[in-house]
Amino acid sequence: MSLSEKQIKEFETRLLAEKKEIEEGIEKMRADLDFGDDTDHLDEEADETEEMTKFIGVKKPLEEKMAAIDVALERIKNGTYDKCESCGKEIELEVLEAAPESGLCKSCKIK
Repeated sequence: MSLSEKQIKEFETRLLAEKKEIEEGIEKMRADLDFGDDTDHLDEEADETEEMTKFIGVKKPLEEKMAAIDVALERIKNGTYDKCESCGKEIELEVLEAAPESGLCKSCKIK
């Protein structure tokens, strides 16, 4: 059963909201980083290095999720949103509800 236009629009709204939330989260993390020129102690420099490492570690998966969201939004525009990128079958509603950015059906995810 293909998704209705209403369902697709609801997923698009969710994807856009999630993308905005991720973008805002990354910007907030970036703004919260404290890299001053006043590091006159090795402890401060070590803390800043640790903070930057954590930021990069958190930022990377968020950027990957945003990229997946962008692909899903493009699939909505192309009319292929509910089609599996691997086998071409329909992506189950339960899969899209759990992960609206998903491009694979349940069977292909298991493989």
